[in-house]
Amino acid sequence: MQLAGLAIAGAFLLTACPVGSGSGTPTTSIDPALNHAPVISSFTAARTTAPSPLTTAFQWSISDVDGQSLMCQLDLDGDGMFDRTIFDCTSNSLRSATFSTVGPHTVTLRVTDFYVDAERTTVVNVAPPSADAFNITVRTSGTMTPSQQAAFTNAANRWSQAIRTGLVDEPLTLAADDCGTGAPAFNGTVDDVLIDAAIAPIDGAGQILGQAGPCYVRDTGGLPVYGVMKFDVADVADLQASGDFDAVILHEMGHVLGFGTVWDGLGLVGPGTADPTFAGVTARGAWQQIGGSGNVPVENSGGPGTADAHWRESVFGGELMTGYIDHNNNPMSTVTIGAFSDFGYGVDLGVADLYGIAFARTGPATPGIDIDAHTILVHPKGRI
Repeated sequence: MQLAGLAIAGAFLLTACPVGSGSGTPTTSIDPALNHAPVISSFTAARTTAPSPLTTAFQWSISDVDGQSLMCQLDLDGDGMFDRTIFDCTSNSLRSATFSTVGPHTVTLRVTDFYVDAERTTVVNVAPPSADAFNITVRTSGTMTPSQQAAFTNAANRWSQAIRTGLVDEPLTLAADDCGTGAPAFNGTVDDVLIDAAIAPIDGAGQILGQAGPCYVRDTGGLPVYGVMKFDVADVADLQASGDFDAVILHEMGHVLGFGTVWDGLGLVGPGTADPTFAGVTARGAWQQIGGSGNVPVENSGGPGTADAHWRESVFGGELMTGYIDHNNNPMSTVTIGAFSDFGYGVDLGVADLYGIAFARTGPATPGIDIDAHTILVHPKGRI
């Protein structure tokens, strides 16, 4: 699949073609005097009010009685300039965006058949940033070198850049070794996610890399409150030697936060089939912005722990949340961050890494380390 668009600092810029050239050419030729204007039946934002940064997806229902191909344009900041252009636009097209400036934002949708335009507006209201920023607390056990500890700290910081708004603090009581990582007991309040991380012997090099996932989730919303990450010390040495350890930790922490582990009922469609997809509107809007169509492709191969729990490697290449690590670069795309918005987190698409067709794979041409086919994901053990 070819992805279109020029990637600039995590955003994608599309420029409109002049009418009468390329994708801007009307598909039929009719008498302009007999032409009917396109119809915009609805234009809405999936999330209309939230603290800054507010991330949402814009959806619409459009039609054209003359059967003309339509082009949609979005003015996101009210300056009269269109920030998003969608050729061959339909009611299944959508786009996602993040708003940081506090206050109301009037967003305009223009739909044209290249003879007549139609416009409609909707408003999103950005509240002041939450005083409670998203926080990940990592408790480490076992023997870790400073560089290994730094990998967990850096991963927590990176995910806290993407996920910005804190959740309600939760009381949590854990027995020692509650979720099988040998972690000590815990009795206190969690803000917002507690992760126990360990590097310890499991079964030697080249077999089970480790286990990572949420262990307790919130009763309201189902987002994780406690998770575990445990890696075999025999495999960690090779990961560090190859320079892939940090990417693996970042990836696996994404699973603890819910990617591929709590997305049943939040957008996963067709698990266990030949074509599983993710239908969350924010992820879809980001996916279509980089040239995809329809739902976001989810991995359909690789067995338990890989299939139905990652983006599809054959489509996404080196993106962070495919089931395979690519040497040297594994960008966190707007599609991944958008999925976390669909889970219920408050996110910022603007901090995504550079990602698009030119950046889909910057490592080897074939998958590197399979980071999940042999990973035991801890399924949510309970709700609190």
